[in-house]
Amino acid sequence: MNATQLSLPAGGPPDLLVVDGGQPLPACLQKVIADHHLHVRRIPRCADACRPELLEDVSVVLVTPACASQVDRGSPEADPQTRARELERLLDSLSGLRTSAVIMAPQAPADPPGAGPRQVLVSYADPAATTPEELWGRLSTMLDYRPLIRRIDREVSNMERLGRRLNHHFTQLDQEMRLASRLQQEFLPRQLPEVGPARFAAIFRPASWVSGDIYDVVRLDETHVGFYVGDAVGHGVAAGLLTMFIKQSIWTKQISGREYRLIRPDRTLGNLNQNLIIQKLPNSHFVTACYCLLDTRTLELTFARGGHPYPLHLTRDGRLTELLVAGGLLGIFPEEHYPARTVQLAPGDKVILYSDGVEYGFGDERDRPKDACLPAGTARPRFQEEVLAAAGLSAPKMARYLTEILDSQTGSLNPQDDLTVIILEITE
Repeated sequence: MNATQLSLPAGGPPDLLVVDGGQPLPACLQKVIADHHLHVRRIPRCADACRPELLEDVSVVLVTPACASQVDRGSPEADPQTRARELERLLDSLSGLRTSAVIMAPQAPADPPGAGPRQVLVSYADPAATTPEELWGRLSTMLDYRPLIRRIDREVSNMERLGRRLNHHFTQLDQEMRLASRLQQEFLPRQLPEVGPARFAAIFRPASWVSGDIYDVVRLDETHVGFYVGDAVGHGVAAGLLTMFIKQSIWTKQISGREYRLIRPDRTLGNLNQNLIIQKLPNSHFVTACYCLLDTRTLELTFARGGHPYPLHLTRDGRLTELLVAGGLLGIFPEEHYPARTVQLAPGDKVILYSDGVEYGFGDERDRPKDACLPAGTARPRFQEEVLAAAGLSAPKMARYLTEILDSQTGSLNPQDDLTVIILEITE
């Protein structure tokens, strides 16, 4: 490849790469180079100028009429179609490097069929009409903006790399959250037990991949079943991790050799509270829970709660009452007591445990001002109304009914809080 330097400032990359076709430079270009002391490299053919290592440090490429002209000069290298293809290749190369070009031709040639847009600034200058001042105006503008374009390109490249890294990070995070969700699901009962006349159904709807709610229904012996709903403050990973601790800290039965002893609900929540206190969690991390123990022979339900919504008791004849019992938040006060209460159930009755996500899931915006005045732990009127509307349904059908209501509401795919419901039905 023949590349010659004009007698201009030496050293550093050239300002201007001139493709001259091996012919003398136009007079206007010679004057611009001489007047403004441009550092120039000359290349005879467009095909020779397409090398990336030659173009990457060039600010502007100028194609003289000898290479830009469409007039056939009779030699194979000067064939107009050959020159047109070489010029297209050069412009494609410039597009990849975001380098500007001045083509000294009367008008822009037509783009070849199928040619797409190029990311390159191309200025066409009529060699017969362009003055040195006009040519310098075009070249100086391109020279001035070249550093800015390169800086923008570097910033775009950095942002693209950052975007790829973030996308990779979020993909990994999404996979980890999916795994955490599956693991948490493994801690939930796969099948709800049937003990005597007791039948159960459950609704579990996390607000995100990992829930701050936990529930369980456990057959303790031939005549007793224990069940609970726990709620770690907030939702997401931190609350989800705390639910695993809750599950391991709720002791429902003490086994010694071949003997066992069922632990009363007040003792169960007291033990959970002490275990949480030992962990010395920040004050912003606390737990609510309600644990129930059912004797399926006598149908006596003994329960205790710690800062949790009151259980609902729905009788066979359609009366709905809250099962009131004291009990503060878990994991806050070491000396907190959680008194137990026992109620007598009858065939056809239902008991509903739920987390405070029901407040959002069944909250009516029109009732929010009134709901704010309700005592802590009291069920929202809308939820009570829906439970009464489904009073004649079995526990599984009631769960499906409530789920359909949740699914039909605006924002159901992006809930504000985790929601859990356990329904106990005493069959007849």
